[in-house]
Amino acid sequence: MRAWSVRKLGPGSSVKSFDKTIAPDRFGDMRLEGNIEYRFFIAKVAGYNVEGATFVDMGNVWFLRDNPDFDNDQFNLGRLWKDLAIGVGAGIRTDFKFLKVRADFGYKAKDPSPGTLEAQNKWFYNWALKNAQFQLGIDYPF
Repeated sequence: MRAWSVRKLGPGSSVKSFDKTIAPDRFGDMRLEGNIEYRFFIAKVAGYNVEGATFVDMGNVWFLRDNPDFDNDQFNLGRLWKDLAIGVGAGIRTDFKFLKVRADFGYKAKDPSPGTLEAQNKWFYNWALKNAQFQLGIDYPF
């Protein structure tokens, strides 16, 4: 989920402050995630392809048993749409044959577990360039 920083999504559709004294980290027992990504050629630099990408990520984390610290935290198929987080974004990729490097900027399109109730499940709430989440990925080619 590239629109969220580490441990800032879920569980489920619980709304709780991210204040360090309340719930600074989010976690769960189960994760469901999927994405759609469209990649396109931009240029060839020093013999390596540079590609752009646009993406949509959907998913969340849940507890399998009730956790008294969070509300609406258990996985429930009937609440799946309300619990799903959706992020959108764009990025750039380079494949060096032995190593792949990607940089993505993701935005929260629908946030089921924000820090405040007025932001819950509002489409593109507080949408601004400064609210993008930067993700840098370095991995082996697949």
